[in-house]
Amino acid sequence: QNITECIQFLTRAVIASRKIIRVLSTQPATGTTPVRAAMPAPGAELVDETSGVTVTHGRVTALVCADPDESAALTTRMARLDDDAEAGTPVRLGGVLLRDLDKTALRRRVVLSEATPHLFSGELRTELDVRGTATDGDILAALHVADAQDVLDSTPGGLDGELAEKGRTLSGGQRQRVSLARALLTDADVLLLVEPTSAVDAHTEARIAERLAAARRGRSTLVVTASPLVLEHADEVLLLRDGVVRARGTHHEMLAATTEAGHHYRTIVGRSLDEDDDRADERRTEVAR
Repeated sequence: QNITECIQFLTRAVIASRKIIRVLSTQPATGTTPVRAAMPAPGAELVDETSGVTVTHGRVTALVCADPDESAALTTRMARLDDDAEAGTPVRLGGVLLRDLDKTALRRRVVLSEATPHLFSGELRTELDVRGTATDGDILAALHVADAQDVLDSTPGGLDGELAEKGRTLSGGQRQRVSLARALLTDADVLLLVEPTSAVDAHTEARIAERLAAARRGRSTLVVTASPLVLEHADEVLLLRDGVVRARGTHHEMLAATTEAGHHYRTIVGRSLDEDDDRADERRTEVAR
């Protein structure tokens, strides 16, 4: 029995060691390029020159695109998460190329929250406050904006309670809202949010949209979404097609446009409305069960 247990321990150790070695040998997608420019002052515009997408200081900008891969590629290079993706498509912060800036300092200024949230095991407080600088009041305020009080209530121990690996004890909508609260707590000068409300019902989405616009007032925010509930709270809406901004304006101006771009916009937003109805039906079914 002892020999069998030793063999099992050894087998697990070998497998775990190989996984650790693979992780440690992974090459960063952003490389180790030298710092060639000083970090611009807070409030600088983030501009993707190829597409024409501009994230302006003090405004909530919404990006509407029919192709999720296209919008994901855009936000990846605007956050400088992949230097190869940025090659030939210059992105500038305050007129300075991202690849010329210190990567660590840039991570504190520009934060990307992707569509698929990644959660780890540990205390809820630690999961939310990744920089370790927030007070309990800050954390509760971020949870309020993300309408995630139910996550706090359902976690034994509250902020000191433990989340299971990958947040598997949470629903898809709860994981998404925890991810949003985490992004808000970084207090980033420029915040890029990809579909932050795609997994929640319409009533929750409306509350989040209103609170998010208020919470990010005075800073730069880009929200990739096709939800009318979110678009109504955006200061400006950009329509991205074939990698280029084809039209811009408020949500209502875009809906009223008689151009081809206006028709394309209404098609995307209309599809989103149908998806909202489907989510609402699923939610009512879950409640009934």
